[in-house]
Amino acid sequence: MADVGAMTNEAVHDFRSYVHSDCGGHGSCASIDPPRIPGQPPPPPPENKACESPTDQALLRWTAHCVFGTMVRFHQGDHRFWLRDETTQTSARDYLNMRYKLAPSLIAAGRTVQHAGFPLTARCDMVWPEHPEANDVTQYLHLNTTLIAPLEGDPADRENPVLPASRSVWIPPGEWQDGWTGESVMGPKTVHITPTESAGKFHIPMWHKKGGLVVAVQEGEMRINDQDWSELVIEAFPSAEASKEHREIYEQDSSTRGDEASTTVELRTDGAGKLWVGVSASVEARSWVVRVHLRPGERLALSDEELLASGGVGSVRHLEPHRSCDDDSFFPFKGVGAAPACGAGPIAEFRLASSTEARHVEATIAA
Repeated sequence: MADVGAMTNEAVHDFRSYVHSDCGGHGSCASIDPPRIPGQPPPPPPENKACESPTDQALLRWTAHCVFGTMVRFHQGDHRFWLRDETTQTSARDYLNMRYKLAPSLIAAGRTVQHAGFPLTARCDMVWPEHPEANDVTQYLHLNTTLIAPLEGDPADRENPVLPASRSVWIPPGEWQDGWTGESVMGPKTVHITPTESAGKFHIPMWHKKGGLVVAVQEGEMRINDQDWSELVIEAFPSAEASKEHREIYEQDSSTRGDEASTTVELRTDGAGKLWVGVSASVEARSWVVRVHLRPGERLALSDEELLASGGVGSVRHLEPHRSCDDDSFFPFKGVGAAPACGAGPIAEFRLASSTEARHVEATIAA
């Protein structure tokens, strides 16, 4: 089993589109298996065969890390979550549900790998090679919009299995919003963080890039064809600077329909308070819920009439941040109606009516 650094390094330097897929730590049974003799059936396992299973703490760390990889595969040792305590089960379920909710963006990133060769989980020096600090195999970009900095799930000293409680993280250039507290930090700079971690809970260090966007489903069914894509969610993190970001979203059956069955989602800002969210024409009628993540004190100025003229319905509503940072109900990418983290600004949420036509919304971010 590779450690966090080896997993990320293999993804880039072996030109693979994925981070190593095994989750769960050094739970190997292979070293105590009886040897196999060529030409003969495998011998039965010994009666005393045992696997080293990860602790709850280690298993959650690995789960969080691998959810932000390409594939999630629990391997070696005992990873049966249903035998763990209820808090650990809930935390793992939240991470895995988040993974499935991000299916539209994951599929889109897979197409980017095919067309451009850029992996959906990339080391930072692929984007910022001019910064020596970016040459770090223990942190990476997920979907080119979320910075992930895992903590090791395997102890360095097997005789004294204490996991590190903190780490240093290089924040890339630009503004990044902490995925758990909502507070923003400007890069480039190096910070030292101690993430929230207690019995059955773990907040993997993560930051959303301002100027980025993610497209998700509201309910993360475990099979793509079982998910409801008649309405998708756009999580938009507008930059204070002039910026432009887009993401191609492919239909659930795009493997047979091809690239023409795609929709372009775009986020633009002009650096002077103007914001544009655009959705191109699509082959399937679909509604969209747009969630604009604002800074503290900001509001999205968009009247009902302006929204209606842009293909929207109803009104913009502003969801206020959680009052307490200890509120366990918060989790990233929970979707429609979910309040932002305690240190963030409000989320301006509005809906675009179901249609196959292109829609473009222009609004002003007012302080």
